Amino acid sequence: MTGVQTCALPIWLFYGKSQRAGSNVNSGIICAMGIVLIAKNFISNICLLVVICLIVGTLRYFISYKQCEKGNRYVGKVGIAKSDINYKGQGEFDKEILSVRITHDKVQKGDTIKIEKIDGFHLIVEKI
Repeated sequence: MTGVQTCALPIWLFYGKSQRAGSNVNSGIICAMGIVLIAKNFISNICLLVVICLIVGTLRYFISYKQCEKGNRYVGKVGIAKSDINYKGQGEFDKEILSVRITHDKVQKGDTIKIEKIDGFHLIVEKI
């Protein structure tokens, strides 16, 4: 089962990853405040909140699905660095050139690399 990412779909509703923590909570609060300002009464507030939650939930579901799909497709593949990778660069995997990132160390052009995980939509590689 190497290279297969398990996809826990209920997590998409409760967890959002951002470079700076809190952006998902902040955007939810801003949406809620906007709804309160434009709604005429309590029933309108509830209806608008339900509609916004359904839209956001649907979008997050599809984004999570695409992330899992990409992880299942690429995680575990071994390839060659097509450029020097200091933080980000390019790698060739099965004759496909992909943008990749590395979390530590440096990789020289021509080194063998392996896709270890996916962070958001970024492929994270390690030197073998």
